[in-house]
Amino acid sequence: RLRTLLETRGVEVVGEASDGRQAIDLLDRALVGEPALTPQKIQDMFRRLENERVPRFESTRRRKDGSVFPVEVSITGVSFSGEPYMFIVARNITDRKKAERRDQLAVEAAPNSMLMANEKGSIFLVNAQTENLFGYQRDELIGKPIEMLFPKRYHDGAEAFLKEYLEQPKSRVVGKGHQ
Repeated sequence: RLRTLLETRGVEVVGEASDGRQAIDLLDRALVGEPALTPQKIQDMFRRLENERVPRFESTRRRKDGSVFPVEVSITGVSFSGEPYMFIVARNITDRKKAERRDQLAVEAAPNSMLMANEKGSIFLVNAQTENLFGYQRDELIGKPIEMLFPKRYHDGAEAFLKEYLEQPKSRVVGKGHQ
């Protein structure tokens, strides 16, 4: 019943015994562009699951008809009657990827400069207008501190500006009210 419920939600669940029988058969055929799974790789994964949590990752799956689609994969180590198992969930993220692409196109088409930074002030998104306005290429901005775009005299205030914004997020013009 659980498998049927999850599959109707676009989730594939694979339970895997510690010897890796099903993982090699089911996952090796399904992962596209990934290195082939071997019994040794399966054993290594079990050892890793004993000591740490495996972060979710994105991959690609292949349907029986040969078409491919994006998935988010979660792998958890569980034990039943003392026997270790891998609980693998592959969630179809096609709709999420389409929405991300749509949002990306909207940001890119905006007539104004748009950028986003995380809570530490590190830039993670810019559009073409940001490149035009500041004269930097996208790869020169991504991962850099937002204060690099402020005049040097405002660098000390950048941290306070970010803190204030995180406490009360709202659209604002950078530099407005500063001379």
